[in-house]
Amino acid sequence: MLSRIGVALIASAFALAGSASASTLSMSPVMVEIRQPAKTSKITLRNRGEDSIAAQIRVFRWVNENGTDQLVPTKEVVASPPAAKLLPNTEYKVRLVRVAKTPVVGEESYRLLIDQLPKPASHAGARVAFTVRHSIPVFFQGEGVKSGPLLWSASIRDITLVLTAANQGSRRARLFDVKVKIGTREVTAQGGGLAGYVLGRSAAQWSIPLPKGLKTGSTITITARDERGPLKATAKVGSAP
Repeated sequence: MLSRIGVALIASAFALAGSASASTLSMSPVMVEIRQPAKTSKITLRNRGEDSIAAQIRVFRWVNENGTDQLVPTKEVVASPPAAKLLPNTEYKVRLVRVAKTPVVGEESYRLLIDQLPKPASHAGARVAFTVRHSIPVFFQGEGVKSGPLLWSASIRDITLVLTAANQGSRRARLFDVKVKIGTREVTAQGGGLAGYVLGRSAAQWSIPLPKGLKTGSTITITARDERGPLKATAKVGSAP
């Protein structure tokens, strides 16, 4: 199982030889939603650079576990081909296929990981190279999938305020600008912009430094935005178990 993931692009360094360079690989769409009875979709990869690109392509099941995002190996959805070499200034099609025989219940969430691999060493003493990882959300939807309310709670854990949003619907919620208001003070829970996803029938968490003076039993106001508009809720601060 992979640990918590980013929502858009993750860059991880490896001690491999070659020169470090910016990614020249782009893709569209950057989010895939497939509704039954459809079982397939395509992603277009584009090499915008002047050198060939080697890419590894994999699919993982995506779950919210203990409030954090986890990627789990799966055989229910596959990417074809699992690897590709993109020539300069060319496009390449990747096919996503749900091969599971059972129907989708609610909404199934996956991540398509496309790793742009560094070039091997061409000479001694080359600098550290980077593998650039692109992570694309993929959703398969069954009949009757629908959005539901988010139930918010808050707790104090050591010197951190932990916010939890529990999704009562079967469709994911995509949240932006999660903020906490305590009296006249307002604190952003996670850097502004896209805060992340709360998958259907799951819960997600955000942690912020404990605001000065906030205690167990205090009432806070939580604001955010999703794809339908602004959200607002209140929660009484508890203590972490």
